[in-house]
Amino acid sequence: MKVIFKIFGAFLISASVSNAQNIVINELVAKNDAGFQDPDFNNYTDWIELHNQSGGSVDVSGYYLTDSKSDTTKWQLPSGSIIGANGFLVVYADNGNVNLHTNFKLSSAGETVRLFSPSKVMLDEVQFNEQFAGMSYGRVTGGWAYLTNITPLGANNESSQFSNVEDRPSITPVSGVYAGSQMVSFSIPQGATVHFTTDGSNPTTSSPIYSNPFQVSGTTVVKGMAVQNGKLLSLIHI
Repeated sequence: MKVIFKIFGAFLISASVSNAQNIVINELVAKNDAGFQDPDFNNYTDWIELHNQSGGSVDVSGYYLTDSKSDTTKWQLPSGSIIGANGFLVVYADNGNVNLHTNFKLSSAGETVRLFSPSKVMLDEVQFNEQFAGMSYGRVTGGWAYLTNITPLGANNESSQFSNVEDRPSITPVSGVYAGSQMVSFSIPQGATVHFTTDGSNPTTSSPIYSNPFQVSGTTVVKGMAVQNGKLLSLIHI
């Protein structure tokens, strides 16, 4: 009986470690200006999405998330945090420190986020550079990329990915209040294509392509997205 008990105990430990290794950081937003709100306070906050890559539910209560190099247990997921088979869980990085709200925020200038098991074994980490409004940073085949189609609590849309952000275009006039209508134009690097919207929505590669200056009047929010050779130059808006 003692031998059987020891073998069974070893199996439980092995299964627990295996389950932990199936939990990864999948997507994050470090500059949230619209779109996805937290359900507790209805704010547009930073968020981190965890993904359970296994075919069974995993209890992630007691796991740790941190953006600190030295503090591996900076924030602990609360009791009852369960991710279903192949499911997702969003944690709100807003410094709220209650329920699924962490005690830290993400830096839009870039930093590193790490995930640790309850036994303080690092399970995953993502290092990201500067982040921009209207997009997320997510796991894709072969690594990580900027995503213009943000998908909290769902699989990442790899068709909306850009591998890098380079030189930024500009828009004229700058954001402000003007008397009368205004002509809007984009100044962009050679070889780039700008997709734009005039209804305040975030542009995609399916949005109209900018070719000539255009006139706007009244209260108008213009947003543009410059793309060159599969690289997102920037989101720009007025």
